[in-house]
Amino acid sequence: MLVNNAGIAYPGSFLDTPAEMRELQLDVNLRGVINGMSAVLPAMRARGRGHVVNVASLAGKIATPNAAIYTATKHAVVGLTESVRAELHGSGVRLTAVLPSFVTTEMTEGLPLKGIPMVDPKVVAGAILRQVRRGGPALVPVPRWMGGIPRLAAFTPQSVLDVMRHGFGDRDVSDSNTLRERYQERLRGLLRRPDEGEA
Repeated sequence: MLVNNAGIAYPGSFLDTPAEMRELQLDVNLRGVINGMSAVLPAMRARGRGHVVNVASLAGKIATPNAAIYTATKHAVVGLTESVRAELHGSGVRLTAVLPSFVTTEMTEGLPLKGIPMVDPKVVAGAILRQVRRGGPALVPVPRWMGGIPRLAAFTPQSVLDVMRHGFGDRDVSDSNTLRERYQERLRGLLRRPDEGEA
């Protein structure tokens, strides 16, 4: 099995995100997943068994202001997972995308997430283990009850969605606090030493 769990986020508006941070998110969040899948799937298909779990995000189904590139990469991971799963149907190889809400890790430290459901990394790990042991759907939201939100959004008037997203987009996502500064410095370190760091 392979669990693709690499991911970084640089919060801020699309226009304010430096080009190098756009590229870094694409490299880690999307190209990293593609490279991992490319490395293991040929042998899995030859054996007739295997399981790839791509850790995406609920942002892969819900547009998230001030995280446009992150959201785009997670949408891509969801689409990639579903497409390759269909291609390998009947081969004995399974693919699953796990879609957590915001997870309590260094990546979310210092972000203005008051009132937004947070998930412990152990809960995400438990969801991954359940899928590997029992199988299941292509997309697995964590927590499970949040899986209905994208479906609800499909029936919500656009004007209401715009108001809700605007409210989220108005939250201050500056890196002017110590926790954010520490994480942002790690990201800048990846730009300086792309082969030596991990986020």
